[in-house]
Amino acid sequence: MDNQIEVVAADNNLCGEGPIWDARADRLLWTDLSSQLLYQLSASAVKTVIPLNWMVSGIALDQSGGLVMAGPRGLHLWNGENDWRALCTRHHGETLSFNDLVADPHGRVYAGTLYLASNGIDVEKQGKLYLIEPDGQARIVDEGFEISNGLSFSPDDRILYHADTARRCIYAYTVQPESGDLFDKREFVRIPGEEGVPDGITVDEEGYVWCAHWFGAKVVRYDPDGKIARTIELPVTQVSSIAFGGVSRDDLFITTASESWNSPLAPESFRTSRKHCGGSLYRIRLEIHGKPEHYTAFGNWSV
Repeated sequence: MDNQIEVVAADNNLCGEGPIWDARADRLLWTDLSSQLLYQLSASAVKTVIPLNWMVSGIALDQSGGLVMAGPRGLHLWNGENDWRALCTRHHGETLSFNDLVADPHGRVYAGTLYLASNGIDVEKQGKLYLIEPDGQARIVDEGFEISNGLSFSPDDRILYHADTARRCIYAYTVQPESGDLFDKREFVRIPGEEGVPDGITVDEEGYVWCAHWFGAKVVRYDPDGKIARTIELPVTQVSSIAFGGVSRDDLFITTASESWNSPLAPESFRTSRKHCGGSLYRIRLEIHGKPEHYTAFGNWSV
């Protein structure tokens, strides 16, 4: 197998985000966060672009056939066109602005908050990690994040991985399956400054963690002990997120961003050049398979 990287959608996304494979319809879904667009790419390479008029940074699949979407307006169930239903937008008086999310085996979601300021991300307002039940009840399961980002489970669902971009760290938690409580938080990987920062993550069926390195122009596969097992170089620097897909789940899809994020987190080489940021959707076919997605159960509850 040649493992060649190819461009499968060249839409110059300002900030490609939230890729997820929907096996029910054999399609990849992702968003352009800044342009407020939803993309879908079928297994037969038919692409559809849908205006959302909302900023959406993360997507989960619901059992009802709808999509659970996370963004600055909170968590919503989307059933097409203008059919939005609020699921979780406030908690104890605080307006919630979510970034990434992941469904668990019980139809719940874990979602992290991230707040925007006029000049970008508000790193002064720390984020929290929430567990949200299908009836919309939410509780905090961890907090103190600067830029809460990618979330993914181990194949047996007993470990939850969570990236904090600003701290250059991917954390691992042990999950109590029934309650969803998290304990034994530990540092799984800390990424050196010259290697970029961790953004979207996913886990393959062998339990290896894949991470998109924003500013790093690559995707890295880490073994269960946090050691680098493989590196895939990209021709662009702002690599935002990743998802396994395709009928056999052996295609790795990679979103990127064309809108330059001039951040103190960037390596000096990026701050001085800020070229070749990104914007296309890439794919590489691997001999490795991703694991199936869990489905949320929010659509099963009446308003």
